[in-house]
Amino acid sequence: MKSYTSDRLRNVVLMGHGGAGKTTLGEAMLLASGAITRLGSVDDGTTVADYDEEEHNHRYSISAALLAIEWDNSRINLIDAPGYADFEGEIVSGTRAADSALIVVDASSGVQGGTELAWERADEAGLPRIFVVTRLDRENASFVQAVDSLREAFGKKVVPLGLPVRGPDGQLIGFHDLRSEKDAPDGIVGDLNAAREIMIESVAETDDELLAKYLDGEELTREEITTALHHAIESGEVVAVVPTCAPAGVGIEGVLNNIVNLMPSPLGREHALTEGSVTTAADGELVVQVFKTIADPFVGHLSFMKVLSGTFPASMSPFNTRSNSTERLGHLFVQRGKEQMEVDELVAGDIGVAAKLTDTHTGDTLVASADHAVEAMPLPFPVPTYRTALHSAPARTT
Repeated sequence: MKSYTSDRLRNVVLMGHGGAGKTTLGEAMLLASGAITRLGSVDDGTTVADYDEEEHNHRYSISAALLAIEWDNSRINLIDAPGYADFEGEIVSGTRAADSALIVVDASSGVQGGTELAWERADEAGLPRIFVVTRLDRENASFVQAVDSLREAFGKKVVPLGLPVRGPDGQLIGFHDLRSEKDAPDGIVGDLNAAREIMIESVAETDDELLAKYLDGEELTREEITTALHHAIESGEVVAVVPTCAPAGVGIEGVLNNIVNLMPSPLGREHALTEGSVTTAADGELVVQVFKTIADPFVGHLSFMKVLSGTFPASMSPFNTRSNSTERLGHLFVQRGKEQMEVDELVAGDIGVAAKLTDTHTGDTLVASADHAVEAMPLPFPVPTYRTALHSAPARTT
């Protein structure tokens, strides 16, 4: 896989209510980027993200999956997290590794319990976010009502960036970007002028120069709006909403463009340590945290990790600050479902995978040497509500 600098990386966790269409959205993004040639199905067990046999049997995501997507000279590390609360630990792992969040909302249901949980987790992790309204091809689906429910639940900073467009027969044929300077097509669903006014006013209020221009009655350009949106989303002052129909591939390129243009790179993000903090920078001391561990039946023990600072070459033998031991790497990979693509190094802010580490577990911190033995804060996993222990009883004598 092509190498990318830290500023061209986007680490995004994909969250939402169970069954809202997260995995199908991720699959459509892979298809649009050219990573796959055919759209898989959750029901058929053919998606890239849901590759485990148990996920095929249940027809929903159980484990967070990493999907490396190349788009517009950038790599998006998309983390498809389960929607059901039973697997909240996977959501915690995903939010810890991400720098921003996509929260999926079913157009026919609006805000649900899983939507609120995703918002809370993104809030706790301090993640900028974008809502993606899905399944707009279904009966009773309404983008306008979905946006209204989001604004009612999460406030007026929730702002739509586009409106659906339907053909004469009512079929969904596309979306109109509210930032577009082109004439609006026929068939727009919703009040175009009102939606555009909400977007422009919300964005202008986050930038003094744009606000002055707006109050003077001047038109704001697409570039001005996009630049201001990037800063407003990163600061949390605006939460954008975009419409999609993943099975038809409608609106998917817009989602990818918005991730690259509106979401932040990992550079400059501050991460808490048990003592002090570390800022993501290429020239910083190496600090890597393992956020997830799985046992692959073919490869063995896999450690999913994020480089919080510095550069992590595959030739390095990092020091584990918990086990007080040195690990041997040999290989580093970026992951797309169960597919592994070897890389020479992971740059600052990147997410990757190492295989067969001897004494490294979820939550552990890896550094260059014992001379810089810092530790990242533990992952905030939920407290178990039920505990069970198995033990072997001594054999009976007769």
